[in-house]
Amino acid sequence: HDSGLFTWDYLFELATRQEQLWADYLAQLGAAGKSRDPDESVVRLML
Repeated sequence: HDSGLFTWDYLFELATRQEQLWADYLAQLGAAGKSRDPDESVVRLML
């Protein structure tokens, strides 16, 4: 990955802390009363 968008150190941090970062993200969503469940979306596509 040599695009220059992210440093190797940052990519390493994401890889090594993925579980904790994801848990923190889900906790923040829950605290905001939000969900990743598509059935709880404000807008639902009806195809």
